[in-house]
Amino acid sequence: MSPPPVESVTIWPKSARRAYDAAVLGVLGRRGVEAGISLFAVLGFCYVPLGGHTGLEHAKAVLSTPAAKRAGSELLDAMLRVRAKLTGEVQEFASGNHPEATPPPLRPPKREGSSHSEHHGATGTR
Repeated sequence: MSPPPVESVTIWPKSARRAYDAAVLGVLGRRGVEAGISLFAVLGFCYVPLGGHTGLEHAKAVLSTPAAKRAGSELLDAMLRVRAKLTGEVQEFASGNHPEATPPPLRPPKREGSSHSEHHGATGTR
């Protein structure tokens, strides 16, 4: 008795719709694996001790120092100044009190015989 004929199985989708579905499921699977890895990283940071404390406890201790608090307040002040400046520029632009947006004038093209060629690396000459 001979064995039954082997049916060839293709792993590639036969239609564009199935190819799209396969691509979406592949991305979904990859994102799920990445989320699981991220979850384990966060849990390790919060619960695995590094010496006498966890990574989270070390970070809290470092960030509660006077120097870190001062740096945080200076960073917040800088962000507020930037936000105020950008908000003022946006309001000025929206009110119409702004100069016309014109591009700067173009420089004339360089001549072929000039000693400062733009393409001296590509042409092999210097």
